[in-house]
Amino acid sequence: MRLRYDQLSFEQKLAAGRVVEEHVAAYMRKRGWWVVPSYEFSGKENDHAPKMVAPPGWRDLVLPDLQGFKDRRLVWLEVKSKTCCTLHHISNDLPVTGIAKRLYLHYQQVEIETGGTVYLLFVHEKENEIRGDALTCLRTYEHHDWPDDDMDRGGTIFWEFSRIPLWGSREELGLPVGFSMPRAHRMAPLVAMRETPQQAFDFGPPKRRVPA
Repeated sequence: MRLRYDQLSFEQKLAAGRVVEEHVAAYMRKRGWWVVPSYEFSGKENDHAPKMVAPPGWRDLVLPDLQGFKDRRLVWLEVKSKTCCTLHHISNDLPVTGIAKRLYLHYQQVEIETGGTVYLLFVHEKENEIRGDALTCLRTYEHHDWPDDDMDRGGTIFWEFSRIPLWGSREELGLPVGFSMPRAHRMAPLVAMRETPQQAFDFGPPKRRVPA
């Protein structure tokens, strides 16, 4: 019997999220990218987030999960594994998905300091969809800011799930349904659905116009 992501313990969620990150890293490599898994630098006991250590007078920055290098280009990819969307009741139960605001701000600063585009990739179990976009695009269509700490320390930023470009399904990334596995699956083409369709992980310059 496979378990849903929300049925797992904290340690199991970390392990399940790592499986997703490893599949994404494997797919990037198949697309010709050199990959540095930032999550490998999380301490001997996997007890802290990987960070870029700051010069004196600045704060350290939490790093996205993966660094990708290809043709002298650098991209960052943060992979968010989730059970399902959150329903925003004020918006008639609109399906939304989000990320901790403090991490969102860290990733924006990582983009500034390194010059590499940061992408957020949302991998949802129930919807069986992978959706993602560059921060430069995501900043233009944030849905709402939840300021309380009940979801994430320091608040949470949310986006309307259907407005984030569709990259494919979990199976297309080689992920089985449910999180009790890990086992290998055949990789299939993963396509980002934009106005001009492009192969996911090509990481071309963002040209997306936000729908009304």
